[in-house]
Amino acid sequence: MQHAFDFLFVFLVNQNPPVNSIIVEGQISQEKVAALKVSSWLTWKKEPSTFVWQFPEQETIYVTKGEVWVTPDNSSQSVLIKKGDFAIFAAGLRCVWKVTQPFEKQVTLAPTPVIHYYWATVFKAKSALRILKKLVS
Repeated sequence: MQHAFDFLFVFLVNQNPPVNSIIVEGQISQEKVAALKVSSWLTWKKEPSTFVWQFPEQETIYVTKGEVWVTPDNSSQSVLIKKGDFAIFAAGLRCVWKVTQPFEKQVTLAPTPVIHYYWATVFKAKSALRILKKLVS
């Protein structure tokens, strides 16, 4: 069974969805979460807010907290992504994020070394700042 999950993950991460696409698998089992090693992915958190974002590369996420409405540019349809959902955002996707509840996601990026290193560094720095703020207060 492990190999099936590995294959599915490699397939999902390596498929190149169209630029304006968001693929949401929805609620996935904890077995799949463990098989994908989601706990080793980077963590990103955001308080309720609305902002525009463009994905520089393909991003795969597992939502651990909250919910967000994502609306791709040139679309009137929003996609709800919530706790327990697994989703893939296409490289180049530009969209509006409306975070309606405190949001947290585990993130893995497409295997492009320079961009991956940059974002890994950014996520780790933000995590370190959150820990320091907690220690100081």
